[in-house]
Amino acid sequence: MPNLMRLLSDPSNVYHPSLFHRVPRELGVYVLRRRLEPYVSGTGTDTVERVSVVGYSGDVRQTLQQYFCEHTRTAFTANYRNTAMALRDQVTHIDCYFQSDIISDETSARAVERAMSELLEPMFRPPQESDNIGLEAARLARQTNFRNRVSSIIDEPMCRVRLPNNDNILADFIDVMTHLTMDDDTDYEVLTVPQIREILRSRGLAVTGKKTDLIARLRHRRYGVQDE
Repeated sequence: MPNLMRLLSDPSNVYHPSLFHRVPRELGVYVLRRRLEPYVSGTGTDTVERVSVVGYSGDVRQTLQQYFCEHTRTAFTANYRNTAMALRDQVTHIDCYFQSDIISDETSARAVERAMSELLEPMFRPPQESDNIGLEAARLARQTNFRNRVSSIIDEPMCRVRLPNNDNILADFIDVMTHLTMDDDTDYEVLTVPQIREILRSRGLAVTGKKTDLIARLRHRRYGVQDE
Protein backbone atom coordinates (compact mmCIF):
# COMPACT_ATOMS: atom_id res chain seq x y z
CA MET A 1 0.00 0.00 0.00
CA PRO A 2 2.77 2.59 0.77
CA ASN A 3 4.25 1.98 -2.69
CA LEU A 4 0.84 2.50 -4.29
CA MET A 5 0.33 5.77 -2.42
CA ARG A 6 3.78 6.96 -3.48
CA LEU A 7 2.90 6.12 -7.06
CA LEU A 8 -0.38 8.01 -6.87
CA SER A 9 1.30 11.04 -5.34
CA ASP A 10 3.64 11.36 -8.35
CA PRO A 11 1.99 9.88 -11.47
CA SER A 12 4.83 11.13 -13.67
CA ASN A 13 6.73 8.06 -12.43
CA VAL A 14 4.50 5.75 -14.48
CA TYR A 15 4.33 7.69 -17.75
CA HIS A 16 7.02 5.63 -19.44
CA PRO A 17 7.69 5.87 -23.23
CA SER A 18 6.90 2.15 -23.55
CA LEU A 19 3.22 3.01 -23.09
CA PHE A 20 3.24 4.29 -26.65
CA HIS A 21 5.58 1.81 -28.36
CA ARG A 22 2.74 0.39 -30.48
CA VAL A 23 1.34 3.75 -31.54
CA PRO A 24 2.31 4.28 -35.21
CA ARG A 25 4.97 6.88 -35.96
CA GLU A 26 2.76 8.35 -38.66
CA LEU A 27 0.72 11.41 -39.52
CA GLY A 28 -2.51 11.29 -37.55
CA VAL A 29 -4.91 12.92 -35.12
CA TYR A 30 -5.09 12.18 -31.39
CA VAL A 31 -7.83 12.86 -28.84
CA LEU A 32 -7.01 13.11 -25.14
CA ARG A 33 -10.01 11.75 -23.24
CA ARG A 34 -11.15 11.41 -19.67
CA ARG A 35 -13.57 8.61 -18.79
CA LEU A 36 -14.16 8.02 -15.10
CA GLU A 37 -16.72 5.55 -13.82
CA PRO A 38 -17.93 5.65 -10.20
CA TYR A 39 -15.61 3.70 -7.91
CA VAL A 40 -18.64 2.19 -6.17
CA SER A 41 -21.68 1.03 -8.15
CA GLY A 42 -25.20 1.91 -7.11
CA THR A 43 -24.32 5.38 -5.84
CA GLY A 44 -26.25 7.22 -8.54
CA THR A 45 -23.07 9.02 -9.57
CA ASP A 46 -22.69 9.71 -13.28
CA THR A 47 -19.76 8.54 -15.37
CA VAL A 48 -17.46 11.43 -16.25
CA GLU A 49 -16.94 11.84 -20.01
CA ARG A 50 -14.66 14.65 -21.20
CA VAL A 51 -12.37 15.51 -24.09
CA SER A 52 -9.36 17.56 -23.05
CA VAL A 53 -7.42 18.21 -26.26
CA VAL A 54 -7.66 17.31 -29.96
CA GLY A 55 -4.44 17.58 -31.93
CA TYR A 56 -2.62 16.38 -35.02
CA SER A 57 0.99 15.37 -35.53
CA GLY A 58 3.28 14.12 -38.28
CA ASP A 59 4.58 11.57 -35.75
CA VAL A 60 1.85 10.75 -33.24
CA ARG A 61 3.97 8.41 -31.13
CA GLN A 62 6.72 10.97 -30.69
CA THR A 63 4.22 13.70 -29.83
CA LEU A 64 2.51 11.58 -27.16
CA GLN A 65 5.84 10.53 -25.66
CA GLN A 66 6.90 14.17 -25.46
CA TYR A 67 3.53 15.22 -24.08
CA PHE A 68 3.28 12.60 -21.33
CA CYS A 69 6.82 11.39 -20.67
CA GLU A 70 9.12 14.34 -21.35
CA HIS A 71 6.74 17.13 -20.31
CA THR A 72 7.45 19.06 -23.50
CA ARG A 73 5.51 19.94 -26.62
CA THR A 74 7.46 22.43 -28.66
CA ALA A 75 4.63 23.04 -31.14
CA PHE A 76 2.51 24.62 -28.41
CA THR A 77 2.79 28.22 -27.33
CA ALA A 78 3.91 28.70 -23.74
CA ASN A 79 0.40 29.32 -22.40
CA TYR A 80 -1.05 26.43 -24.43
CA ARG A 81 1.68 24.08 -23.19
CA ASN A 82 1.31 25.07 -19.54
CA THR A 83 -2.46 24.65 -19.62
CA ALA A 84 -2.17 21.30 -21.41
CA MET A 85 0.31 20.05 -18.81
CA ALA A 86 -2.20 20.91 -16.09
CA LEU A 87 -4.71 18.67 -17.89
CA ARG A 88 -2.25 15.84 -18.51
CA ASP A 89 -2.94 13.87 -15.35
CA GLN A 90 -6.69 14.07 -15.97
CA VAL A 91 -6.40 12.03 -19.18
CA THR A 92 -7.41 8.36 -18.85
CA HIS A 93 -7.38 7.33 -22.54
CA ILE A 94 -6.01 8.52 -25.86
CA ASP A 95 -7.75 7.73 -29.15
CA CYS A 96 -5.55 7.82 -32.26
CA TYR A 97 -6.74 8.12 -35.86
CA PHE A 98 -4.65 7.24 -38.92
CA GLN A 99 -7.39 6.47 -41.48
CA SER A 100 -5.55 7.01 -44.78
CA ASP A 101 -8.72 7.66 -46.76
CA ILE A 102 -9.33 10.83 -44.77
CA ILE A 103 -5.91 11.70 -43.30
CA SER A 104 -3.55 11.75 -46.27
CA ASP A 105 -1.45 14.89 -45.75
CA GLU A 106 -0.94 17.75 -43.32
CA THR A 107 -3.85 19.75 -44.75
CA SER A 108 -6.34 16.93 -44.28
CA ALA A 109 -4.95 16.16 -40.81
CA ARG A 110 -5.46 19.78 -39.78
CA ALA A 111 -8.98 19.64 -41.21
CA VAL A 112 -9.78 16.47 -39.23
CA GLU A 113 -8.40 18.14 -36.10
CA ARG A 114 -10.65 21.17 -36.67
CA ALA A 115 -13.75 19.07 -37.42
CA MET A 116 -13.20 16.82 -34.39
CA SER A 117 -12.64 19.84 -32.17
CA GLU A 118 -15.97 21.28 -33.24
CA LEU A 119 -17.76 17.94 -32.86
CA LEU A 120 -16.22 16.92 -29.53
CA GLU A 121 -15.87 20.39 -27.98
CA PRO A 122 -12.65 19.74 -26.01
CA MET A 123 -12.02 21.54 -22.75
CA PHE A 124 -9.04 23.38 -24.20
CA ARG A 125 -8.69 24.72 -27.75
CA PRO A 126 -7.32 27.89 -29.33
CA PRO A 127 -9.67 30.46 -30.87
CA GLN A 128 -10.43 29.67 -34.52
CA GLU A 129 -9.28 33.08 -35.70
CA SER A 130 -5.80 32.54 -34.23
CA ASP A 131 -5.17 28.81 -34.54
CA ASN A 132 -3.16 29.04 -37.79
CA ILE A 133 -5.04 26.15 -39.40
CA GLY A 134 -4.59 27.35 -42.99
CA LEU A 135 -7.21 28.41 -45.51
CA GLU A 136 -7.33 25.11 -47.41
CA ALA A 137 -7.68 23.03 -44.24
CA ALA A 138 -10.36 25.36 -42.89
CA ARG A 139 -12.28 25.09 -46.17
CA LEU A 140 -12.05 21.28 -46.13
CA ALA A 141 -13.20 21.11 -42.50
CA ARG A 142 -16.41 22.97 -43.44
CA GLN A 143 -17.42 20.54 -46.18
CA THR A 144 -20.46 18.47 -45.22
CA ASN A 145 -19.20 15.19 -46.68
CA PHE A 146 -15.85 15.59 -44.99
CA ARG A 147 -17.43 16.38 -41.60
CA ASN A 148 -19.76 13.40 -41.93
CA ARG A 149 -16.77 11.14 -42.58
CA VAL A 150 -14.95 12.56 -39.54
CA SER A 151 -18.07 12.03 -37.43
CA SER A 152 -18.26 8.39 -38.56
CA ILE A 153 -14.75 7.54 -37.29
CA ILE A 154 -14.89 9.29 -33.91
CA ASP A 155 -15.95 6.07 -32.19
CA GLU A 156 -13.56 3.96 -34.29
CA PRO A 157 -10.00 4.97 -33.39
CA MET A 158 -7.29 2.85 -34.98
CA CYS A 159 -5.65 2.46 -31.60
CA ARG A 160 -6.51 3.43 -28.03
CA VAL A 161 -3.99 3.97 -25.24
CA ARG A 162 -5.06 3.41 -21.64
CA LEU A 163 -2.96 5.52 -19.28
CA PRO A 164 -1.86 4.77 -15.71
CA ASN A 165 -3.22 8.02 -14.33
CA ASN A 166 -4.46 8.33 -10.73
CA ASP A 167 -8.05 7.49 -11.60
CA ASN A 168 -7.23 4.36 -13.60
CA ILE A 169 -4.75 3.08 -11.03
CA LEU A 170 -7.17 3.60 -8.16
CA ALA A 171 -10.07 2.07 -10.11
CA ASP A 172 -7.96 -1.00 -10.90
CA PHE A 173 -6.87 -1.31 -7.27
CA ILE A 174 -10.47 -1.11 -6.04
CA ASP A 175 -11.52 -3.62 -8.71
CA VAL A 176 -8.84 -6.10 -7.60
CA MET A 177 -9.65 -5.73 -3.91
CA THR A 178 -13.39 -6.06 -4.57
CA HIS A 179 -13.01 -9.31 -6.52
CA LEU A 180 -10.37 -11.04 -4.40
CA THR A 181 -12.96 -13.33 -2.83
CA MET A 182 -15.37 -13.51 -5.77
CA ASP A 183 -15.69 -16.11 -8.51
CA ASP A 184 -14.95 -13.73 -11.36
CA ASP A 185 -15.24 -16.46 -14.02
CA THR A 186 -18.81 -17.24 -13.02
CA ASP A 187 -19.81 -13.58 -13.03
CA TYR A 188 -18.62 -13.02 -16.60
CA GLU A 189 -19.56 -16.42 -17.98
CA VAL A 190 -23.27 -15.75 -17.45
CA LEU A 191 -23.09 -12.58 -19.55
CA THR A 192 -23.64 -12.51 -23.29
CA VAL A 193 -20.84 -11.49 -25.65
CA PRO A 194 -22.51 -8.11 -26.40
CA GLN A 195 -22.77 -7.43 -22.65
CA ILE A 196 -19.11 -8.28 -22.12
CA ARG A 197 -18.08 -6.11 -25.05
CA GLU A 198 -20.03 -3.18 -23.60
CA ILE A 199 -18.09 -3.53 -20.32
CA LEU A 200 -14.81 -3.69 -22.25
CA ARG A 201 -15.77 -0.64 -24.29
CA SER A 202 -16.64 1.33 -21.15
CA ARG A 203 -13.19 0.51 -19.73
CA GLY A 204 -11.38 1.56 -22.89
CA LEU A 205 -10.39 -2.00 -23.82
CA ALA A 206 -10.52 -3.75 -27.18
CA VAL A 207 -13.77 -5.57 -27.97
CA THR A 208 -12.64 -8.11 -30.58
CA GLY A 209 -12.11 -11.83 -30.04
CA LYS A 210 -13.91 -14.89 -28.73
CA LYS A 211 -15.83 -14.87 -25.45
CA THR A 212 -12.96 -16.55 -23.58
CA ASP A 213 -10.56 -13.88 -24.87
CA LEU A 214 -12.92 -11.09 -23.84
CA ILE A 215 -13.28 -12.47 -20.31
CA ALA A 216 -9.51 -12.86 -19.97
CA ARG A 217 -9.06 -9.25 -21.11
CA LEU A 218 -11.51 -8.05 -18.44
CA ARG A 219 -9.59 -9.85 -15.71
CA HIS A 220 -6.15 -8.70 -16.80
CA ARG A 221 -6.39 -4.99 -17.37
CA ARG A 222 -3.31 -3.35 -18.82
CA TYR A 223 -1.97 0.04 -19.70
CA GLY A 224 -0.72 1.19 -23.06
CA VAL A 225 -2.20 0.23 -26.45
CA GLN A 226 -4.88 -2.41 -26.04
CA ASP A 227 -4.81 -5.65 -28.04
CA GLU A 228 -7.20 -5.83 -30.96
